[in-house]
Amino acid sequence: MKKYMLSAVLLLSDPQLIMAEPNIATPHTQQQLNIVDDWLAYQKFASQATKVNEEYQKKFETSSIDDLDERYAQMKIDGQQQNKILVKMLEALHPHTPEFIEIQKLWLDVLHSEIKAVDDKHNTDDSEISTKLEKISALNSNLEAQVFHFIQQQNPPEYVTD
Repeated sequence: MKKYMLSAVLLLSDPQLIMAEPNIATPHTQQQLNIVDDWLAYQKFASQATKVNEEYQKKFETSSIDDLDERYAQMKIDGQQQNKILVKMLEALHPHTPEFIEIQKLWLDVLHSEIKAVDDKHNTDDSEISTKLEKISALNSNLEAQVFHFIQQQNPPEYVTD
């Protein structure tokens, strides 16, 4: 929802800024627009990832497999498929900012380690994955703050809400 509000606020506030050719924008403005673009792309990815997770969760909950071992094995196979879908979605992103390049790299590391752990039939290092997920969250929060700061620069404060 935030991304649609952000897009609408940006478009209504200064259509020339959003529709401007890249070579017209100043380097600082272009950098800010890259942050906004990357942030929106990441929000879209996060939304799609949530939908994929919900689909697989629903499939697991409605499974007709009664044997716990079979059910666990199927859950691992489904988890593999889910992670491979998420990897493809991440690889389709083309971030412009170093922060989002780092977010993409961290997510790919997490997903590849999960995939490798299932393939090698061993457990993942949960503390390492947790650390990476916390770093992703911190980077995203920092960039979200930059996006809203940019919007506040472009708009009167009474139109900007979180």
